[in-house]
Amino acid sequence: MAAINLDLERAAAEERKRLEAEQREKEHLEAEQREKERLEAEQREKERLETEAQARVVLERATKEHPWANSLGMKFVPVPGTRVLFSIWATRVQDFEAFVADTSPKISAFKIQRAGFLFGYRNC
Repeated sequence: MAAINLDLERAAAEERKRLEAEQREKEHLEAEQREKERLEAEQREKERLETEAQARVVLERATKEHPWANSLGMKFVPVPGTRVLFSIWATRVQDFEAFVADTSPKISAFKIQRAGFLFGYRNC
């Protein structure tokens, strides 16, 4: 009987050790995930700040006489009293489709539907 109790105690101790090891592993994985998410958030913030800095440079340099041109050759000029640039031409669907195709990983929320032109989450 004592041998059975001893075996049960050993089995219980081994199970506790196994459960403790699983818990430590789970906590370690959770800490790694939190660190990964923190680093990704830092990277996104860095990219956002760089994009804002680039946008400020574009806004400062663009003039009516020297518009800023995007990769499609569309020209944009500043609008007095605002901090935005507007295209000097209407944006064609094929221009927007090229933009979405070029940036789709970054703006996956955008979708084009020829019937109704659904852009993002709102109908325009």
